[in-house]
Order: sequence, then structure tokens, then C-alpha cells
Amino acid sequence: MHGDLGRALAELGQRDDAIAELTAAVQLRPDSIEAHTNLGNALRDATQLSRAIDQYRQAVALAPDRPEACYNLGTALAQSGQLAEAIQQLNRALRLKPDYPEAHNNLATALLQSGRRDDAIEHFREAVRLKPDYQQAQRALEIVLAGDPQTGEPNPGQ
Repeated sequence: MHGDLGRALAELGQRDDAIAELTAAVQLRPDSIEAHTNLGNALRDATQLSRAIDQYRQAVALAPDRPEACYNLGTALAQSGQLAEAIQQLNRALRLKPDYPEAHNNLATALLQSGRRDDAIEHFREAVRLKPDYQQAQRALEIVLAGDPQTGEPNPGQ
């Protein structure tokens, strides 16, 4: 009940009420991966990354073999600047589900931010290969291949 209401409130943009309902759902069902994930999503959307990460960690602890749980944690870690652990979690998601274009894209972004441009290009390419209409990954790949305008780093062909 709390979970359904919380998700509905989140969709309506009523973040505080959504978080309250989803927190109640977690309290009632602390072993529910879905409850932790939904609360993590609402907290992430409310830019409460630290709290979102805590919820995603709970989801991973409950279901370490679920690629989506690792993906959510890795993505939130990357957003909070914890790149080494983000890369670890996103790689874990890809070991569990190699054909996960969103995980390839977010891993590529974290790798790029970590200065690992060639590895990032490989994962952007894989994201686009897996999902040819993935515009975000395609655009990121084009930008990286064109070279970084801030650092002046040339593309590999120059």
C-alpha cells in the first residue's frame, strides 16, 4: 500500500510525500528489494544522493545477483563523485548482464570522468551497438571521439 502510493506520489512530483510513503514501505518490509529501490529512486530524484546510496546498498545486499541493483548503486555513486566504487558496481552489473546498454553508458561516463578515455569509448560503442537508437550514448561517443574541447585532447585519429 505505502509502496504503491509512494510511487504514485513520486510520479506526480510530490517528492516529500513520496519519500514519506516509501520510507514507511521500507520500514514495513525491510527485506524488500523493491521497497529499497523505490525509496532510493525517490531520494535520488530529490537530489538526496547519500540517502539514495544507502537504500541502493540495501538492495544490493538483499540481491547481489540483480544487475539492476548494482546499476542503481553504481549510477548514484557516480553522480556523487565516488567514481572508483561506481565503476566497480557498474562492472558488476555488466558481469551479471553483459547486454545492458544503460550500464555500459553510465560506466563509460564514469570511466571518462576518471580519465580512462579509451575504456570509455569502448563502453559507449557497446551501448550504441546494443541499442542503436540510444541517443545519449551516441552523442557522448561523438563528443569523445571529436576530442575534449576543454583539455584539447585529440581524437585517436589525429
